[in-house]
Amino acid sequence: MALRERRRQLGLTQEHVAALADVGRPWLIAVEAGHQRAQLDKVLRLLAVLKLTLDLSPVPPVGDESVDLDALLAERTPASRRRR
Repeated sequence: MALRERRRQLGLTQEHVAALADVGRPWLIAVEAGHQRAQLDKVLRLLAVLKLTLDLSPVPPVGDESVDLDALLAERTPASRRRR
């Protein structure tokens, strides 16, 4: 879920969230816009205000499981395009 969407879902303004998370509004605007200038301490405070969690699950190593690309593509291709 996007941060901006969550903030709006909670009915909060950027000013209010910035004040609650103890971050500047320009920083919040940049983060909501997807700029990669986030500092972890600020991100954690923002997530707490928006009642969100950060999941740090391990990613399986590459090559751990085989993937049938044909089957995967067939699942994601509309039936009308597969018949050609």
